[in-house]
Amino acid sequence: DVYMHNPRGSNDRNCERNVNRDNGNRLFDSQNNNNGGYACDRAVGDGYFQPENDSVPFQSLDASTGDTTTFTQSKRLYFYAGSILPIEWTNQHGCGGNSKVSCEIVLQYACEDTLDPQVDNFWPWAQNKAEKGTKYYGKQHFRDTVGNNIAAPRDGVPRDSTDAATDTITDTEAAAIPNTVETRRFGMQENFDYYEMCQRTERNKGLYTADQRINRNDRRGTRQNPNGNRHGFECNEERDYYPWWAPSPWIDIAVLTDNAADKVCHYNDAFCTKRCEYYMNNTMNFHKKGYCDVDHSNSSSTVKRKLNSAAWNNNRWYNNRAACQTAGFKWYEVSHSDNLALATNSFVCAKTQFARVNQLGNGRADSIVSQTEMQSQGVVANQVIEGVNANRFLWTVPDIPRNKSPNYFSPDVASAYKSCVLRIRYNVSSADFQAWPIDAVDPGS
Repeated sequence: DVYMHNPRGSNDRNCERNVNRDNGNRLFDSQNNNNGGYACDRAVGDGYFQPENDSVPFQSLDASTGDTTTFTQSKRLYFYAGSILPIEWTNQHGCGGNSKVSCEIVLQYACEDTLDPQVDNFWPWAQNKAEKGTKYYGKQHFRDTVGNNIAAPRDGVPRDSTDAATDTITDTEAAAIPNTVETRRFGMQENFDYYEMCQRTERNKGLYTADQRINRNDRRGTRQNPNGNRHGFECNEERDYYPWWAPSPWIDIAVLTDNAADKVCHYNDAFCTKRCEYYMNNTMNFHKKGYCDVDHSNSSSTVKRKLNSAAWNNNRWYNNRAACQTAGFKWYEVSHSDNLALATNSFVCAKTQFARVNQLGNGRADSIVSQTEMQSQGVVANQVIEGVNANRFLWTVPDIPRNKSPNYFSPDVASAYKSCVLRIRYNVSSADFQAWPIDAVDPGS
């Protein structure tokens, strides 16, 4: 029930030419109307005209001489570090101090380095990418190195001019590697290993489920998706709960909440409200999230011990330190700042904009926020024209972060940041439901 308009949000579309999208399960569970979203901005064609590697060869003809000149054209959108990108959206059920609802808007991004990581010991070990000697040790698991085809994030490339390439990726390692015409048709954001960990790990059974009977033991089953239906390789538990308690490839940009102060809150600021303080203390940008695995430092330990265990095969892999260590495995904790030097102002918490219920229209003009301030100050006042505006967050595009490990990504992090995806999440509940402790609801606290 939220639609991103700038940059153009897909709503699970790819290259269809019809009014309704073809497949609402393609990449993620948008829970949106089939009419929403923007189709691919590339001329519909095959892999020659729509490669994921951003290099399309063309020839120009000089009519007077008959000579041809070959040149390449980029099919990507590029944004300069330090420039201001207005992220704009409409949310159907209202937001921002609306007396009928309580809501949060969560903005995140991910690039190739976290969606298809090269580093081995940062994420849980997976079949074929684990200890030294496994096939993809020291390499990305899914990138097609022969054809130079990016695995994640990828939109999916039509096989020809009549194809929309909107099928949901199949749940296999082979489908995740874009080394054939058919596998290149699949879009992929989160990768196969990430989803495998999701469907093997026991879900958090301490969550409020209302009147829903959750029909799965693993993280695919949630209150909003009790049957654990699949949407690309998105993990349902991660999608439905923020902040999540397990490692995720998504890097936080901003949380906009009804329960924030007038001043924008950054990491380690002393004046944050209780709600913003909670978000700051639980963002994976700076705070560690845990997972259970075999001992990476033990030369005799292999991933097969995990893959052959009853807990793994019964979709009850350990989701907490005590159960993990009791079973004889090792508990690891990781954050994005373990590998990347993220700026302390890279994540902000601020007030939501007021928007009416069931309108899908603009928000109140005087409540737009940016990475550093509210609308009445500085960059926001200079960039926003007075009057009614779209729901908007003015994101200062960050510098490409410095990697802390020389083996983090090859040839460098800058190459990983050529392929990124931006994500918006809209968490909403009716105002009569007390979802938070009272000191996290009062914006003055």
